Amino acid sequence: MQRNLTIFKLKSRGDMLPPGDVHQVRRTLREGGLCIVPSDTCYALAGKPTRDGVPALINAILDRHEEKISLSFASQLMIERYVDLSFREHRILDAADKDTPLTLVAPISQQLSPHVQDALPSALYTRGELGVRLPHSWIERQLSAEMDEPITSTAIYYDDGSRVVSIDDAIAIVVAGLMRLQREETPLIAIQHPTIKATDVSTVAGFSRDDEGRKALIVFREGAVERKRVIDIAGRISSRDVEEWT
Repeated sequence: MQRNLTIFKLKSRGDMLPPGDVHQVRRTLREGGLCIVPSDTCYALAGKPTRDGVPALINAILDRHEEKISLSFASQLMIERYVDLSFREHRILDAADKDTPLTLVAPISQQLSPHVQDALPSALYTRGELGVRLPHSWIERQLSAEMDEPITSTAIYYDDGSRVVSIDDAIAIVVAGLMRLQREETPLIAIQHPTIKATDVSTVAGFSRDDEGRKALIVFREGAVERKRVIDIAGRISSRDVEEWT
């Protein structure tokens, strides 16, 4: 069993971690440790994306090779610090709810330092963009808020590709990965939620510019939200958009 394992248990839906537990999780993540968190659809593995080696360790533990890693944010305001959003990207963020998880792929903000603009996409195996999510999991939001930066939100899967909704199985998979990598000393925290609603995986969508500079919607992965609905959402114009143009 993992030597540096701590388990926190939430009693009911909507519970948040008390300050002492949050302090321990924050310290663990800042030191390069990991946290198993209840996400919107399953248990996920959270880490500090700007900590050197952490994203690569998460992919290695979960046998993901060099797959792209998305991020969970505490608020839309935080998202806007990290990526550049037009009204179309805002439409996608607005459409996400607890039953229709959406991940938005958007260009990294030019307001960030040049070092972060280069280092963060590289660490997350992307090319100048980030996969961002505004989760309905209050624990993910709480941890991101306390860290004052996004956290990784990498789903934990069984070998057959189904999502893990059992805390015991999530711990077993992560611990087995750490042992395989001879990283048993890595601090690990698990947060147990009484219930996780197992919906479909997050739909991943974003925009790419064509040869003439026009934005074209791309649905990278169709999940809880159907492609047709994403296209409708992204093309819709609201009164807020009109106000921003005038």
